Amino acid sequence: MLSEGDFVVKGLIRNVKDESIAKEINLEPGDIVKSLNGELLGDIIDFIINTSDNFVELEVEKQNGDIYIFEIDKDFNEDLGIIFDPPTIEPIKRCQNNCVFCFINQMPRNLRNTLYVKDDDYRLSFLSGSYITGTNLHENDIERIIKYNLSPLYISVHQTGKERDLLLGRTKQFSIISLLKKLKKGKINFHTQIVVVPGFNDGKALDKTLEDLHEFMPSILSIAIVPVGLTKFRDELDKIKPMTKENARSVINIANQYYSKENIVFVSDEIYAKAELAMPEEDYYADYLQLENGIGMMRLFINEFSNALNIYNDIIRKKNFTSKYYIITGTLAANYIKELLEAIRDINDSFEYQVLPVENKFFGSSVSVAGLLVGENIAESISNINDN
Repeated sequence: MLSEGDFVVKGLIRNVKDESIAKEINLEPGDIVKSLNGELLGDIIDFIINTSDNFVELEVEKQNGDIYIFEIDKDFNEDLGIIFDPPTIEPIKRCQNNCVFCFINQMPRNLRNTLYVKDDDYRLSFLSGSYITGTNLHENDIERIIKYNLSPLYISVHQTGKERDLLLGRTKQFSIISLLKKLKKGKINFHTQIVVVPGFNDGKALDKTLEDLHEFMPSILSIAIVPVGLTKFRDELDKIKPMTKENARSVINIANQYYSKENIVFVSDEIYAKAELAMPEEDYYADYLQLENGIGMMRLFINEFSNALNIYNDIIRKKNFTSKYYIITGTLAANYIKELLEAIRDINDSFEYQVLPVENKFFGSSVSVAGLLVGENIAESISNINDN
């Protein structure tokens, strides 16, 4: 994927989906879509809308410079199977903020370029669930969102008061409440998230934010509460305290005040782990609306593991385990994994295992989730295994 500042040509094909129309007509990475239905190519939203009909005409420039016109008969709303670079076709809308907790600002140097791209694009929010702050939305963007019913969107709220600008590192005031009111009026639904930064938007500020957001029901579908992520590369950045056990329990207590049958407030697995509390039961997660945000992953895993244990109970009981098993995870989830594996030992004591909680030396030990482990730290942990 192209990185910031690398946008060269509009309509560049990055990939073609298998068993798609694009594959059938031999489109390839590097080809360029020049026009659509006789008109110049718009952005990805235009492309989706204008390729929804039963007949589509594509003008494509092949890598050797040859131009082809493809007249395509297809099912209504059938995807052509083209993935563009960038995925928005036009340049990705960039973040205009300088959040005090921005993870990208905490990245080490000399990694691949795409890791430093700060996107804040409503099109990606609608298409792939990327969170946006809304601060770079113009009136014509909002009108377009409403006109084409780009719903639901995913919005990083963090805080509803004027202090939100401080959290986002903004000098120009922006009202998230005004934006949400416009979206609700336009019948646009939205998921939201709050990154809790101790000393900034926790405590009373978090309580007020949750109170304010509940005013947007039923347009607001969910509120995810996640902890700030802090790497060891913060020497020149604002001083921020990591979330402690006490912070985590306070956040959970505040969130639980808003729990109801129509619950929309969900606290992340990481916060529950930091609080050293058991994960909520499945009903809490409301069909796992915020699973991709690390909310409900552990409960889903626990339930699937337990179900599998019931199904294969007899097989496990009769099996003669002759090898020792090593399970690699981050330091945060290690205790939960150990409890699950003990359930196997309760069935068959020949089962030997060892959980390897890998310390994240690359980003720093405060980054404790398994999803951010890097290969060199995993390899080092494996190399230190000593069964003698």
